[in-house]
Amino acid sequence: MKDIASPAWQAQVLAAAGLEPDGARWQPLPGGRVNRVWRVETAAGTVAVKAYGPVTARGLFPTDPQAEWAALTAG
Repeated sequence: MKDIASPAWQAQVLAAAGLEPDGARWQPLPGGRVNRVWRVETAAGTVAVKAYGPVTARGLFPTDPQAEWAALTAG
C-alpha cells in the first residue's frame, strides 16, 4: 500500500503525465480527514493535488473521486 502522507508517488504520476517538471514545490494543505491535499507550484503554474484514501459510501460526505471530479468540471 502506498503512503498517502508522502507526495513521492503522486509526483511520479504527474511527471509521467508531463504535468510535474523537475523542481516543483509541494506544500501540504491543512484540512481533510481522509484525503491529503497539496499545493504544487511549477514553472507552468500552480495546481492542487489530492490523494484519495479508501473509497467509502459512509458518512455525510463520502469519498467518491468520480463524483467530485464531475462537480468540479460541471459548467
